[in-house]
Amino acid sequence: MSLLIYAVNGDEPDYEIVKLLIDSEVDVNVRDNNGDTPLCFAIENGLFEIVQLLVESGAVIEHPDARPHRSYQHMGHLFLASLYGRANMLDFFLKRGLDPNAKNAEGVTLLMTAIQENRQGHLECVKLLIELGVDLQAQNKDGESAKMILEKRLKKQKEESGVDPDEISYQMLQILT
Repeated sequence: MSLLIYAVNGDEPDYEIVKLLIDSEVDVNVRDNNGDTPLCFAIENGLFEIVQLLVESGAVIEHPDARPHRSYQHMGHLFLASLYGRANMLDFFLKRGLDPNAKNAEGVTLLMTAIQENRQGHLECVKLLIELGVDLQAQNKDGESAKMILEKRLKKQKEESGVDPDEISYQMLQILT
């Protein structure tokens, strides 16, 4: 395993150690045996300062196959930020000129990715994307829009647990309506 990946994904990620490794000219786009990059782990672990450092040191934000071994393959780092509800990282990436209407190979948008979970960070991603004017009518390969996907998720949740949508999911639905 790369020292940089270990420094980002170890038990206690440390900005100074990551910076020291980068200053010694390690490859910031190195991949582990699963194809994960240091940026993948920094996003997953919510390490915004390390994300900034990696990008400013040349880490490629949009690897279309950032995590090829995962079930959500074809989701680059931009999609990982949305998937993990990292609105600050998503905003940081989008301010570098990336397309807020980007789609992966399955036609899934950042908005569709953000609505998969009902956590506050995901709601913040939805709000950010709406503020940026994303296409609410965009459809995936199955012909579903973000609103349709959210409604289907909430219906399934209600059927399986008998529980009405939580406040965050309800807010997401209101935003998309």
